[in-house]
Amino acid sequence: MNLIDTTYFGKYPLLITSSLDFGAGTSQSQDTERLQKLTDLITYHQPNYLRDLLGVKLRDALLSGLAEEPILAKWTDLKAQIVDTVNFLSPLANYVYFFYQNPSLKTDSGEVVTEVDNMQTGDVWAAQVPVWNDMVKSNYVILAWLDEHAEDYEDYQPEDTAELSEVYHLINRLGI
Repeated sequence: MNLIDTTYFGKYPLLITSSLDFGAGTSQSQDTERLQKLTDLITYHQPNYLRDLLGVKLRDALLSGLAEEPILAKWTDLKAQIVDTVNFLSPLANYVYFFYQNPSLKTDSGEVVTEVDNMQTGDVWAAQVPVWNDMVKSNYVILAWLDEHAEDYEDYQPEDTAELSEVYHLINRLGI
């Protein structure tokens, strides 16, 4: 079960789905392909993000808790810290967007940067860095909330999360 879907990529700065007009300059099959790629990336990256954010035990407990009926309030409360279902904002979306913007392509021969005739590859770092850093700032807000509510989450172990993971580290365009 994905916590977010493609609707989380329609607002600034994650403008992916807002550019999909189904017929305004691109074919419907191309747009459907991009949405499927985005959905696949969400499915692929969500477990890694939640592991790095919450630790393995709390991630597994959250996903199990959200799959049960009825869902306990503590799981909906934790999910609400990660996913804003009203404004369609989530640090998880930022995390996925960071990897969506990777301009390289994996081949049997290695990794290559794709190019099209008469075009240049743009500086993806200009888009990736602020999105990643927004995610990191949101992660610290979630971490502070978890610290305040630690008694509700027996599987929460601060040593599994705080500052050990890359999702708690700001980046810059220079890679330093």
